[in-house]
Amino acid sequence: MTPEHPTPSGWIDLEITATDPTAGGLGNPPLVAPAASPRGVSGRTVVVAVTVASLALAIAILGLLIRSRIVTTTTHIQAVVPRGVDASGCPVDRTCRVSSNPESAVLGAVDRALDFPTVIGSVTVSDAPTNVTYRTTLTAVVNAGVTVTTTAQCVPGGSAVPERSTGLAATGPADGAVVVPGAPGCSVVVVIRAPADAPVPVQAIEHIAHDPSAQLHVGR
Repeated sequence: MTPEHPTPSGWIDLEITATDPTAGGLGNPPLVAPAASPRGVSGRTVVVAVTVASLALAIAILGLLIRSRIVTTTTHIQAVVPRGVDASGCPVDRTCRVSSNPESAVLGAVDRALDFPTVIGSVTVSDAPTNVTYRTTLTAVVNAGVTVTTTAQCVPGGSAVPERSTGLAATGPADGAVVVPGAPGCSVVVVIRAPADAPVPVQAIEHIAHDPSAQLHVGR
């Protein structure tokens, strides 16, 4: 509708103009197009998302397993020594004295078996207050450069020692040992070293190792 226009004759002319109802107006507001519906998620997108999440979970679990494996396989390396004894042969809770004099009983066993060989070295570890011997070692030289080392040891409160032998040949080269147990924690070991073609005193070595007088005895 347009505004009124006065005329000279006093009449009022009305001018009516057709309008588009979709264009809006006082009585006809403009029509609003309906909002577009949200687009749905494709099945392929869902599959990819699930795959990625599963892969991340698998990597996390694998990391935990690897970390746990590293912890459980950690080890500690220690020197192999008799329990409760230091490297010299002295019990850890005792005060010991170290000397170069061989234990007389062990020396006697070696002299009887090898007919008084030349002793080139010996070490004896004994208890300082009581003079009880815990370990004694002596090395003797036999003919043709053959050396025989005899060690007797007794550890208070020690465990039983198994008997062992490497099997000695009558002729060198030889590098073997014979271990004979005594009381629990006590034993005698005789080590032989002989060059090639040298005679090995097998019977004498066995005699020293099995001689009861070569065994040490200490209070339990």
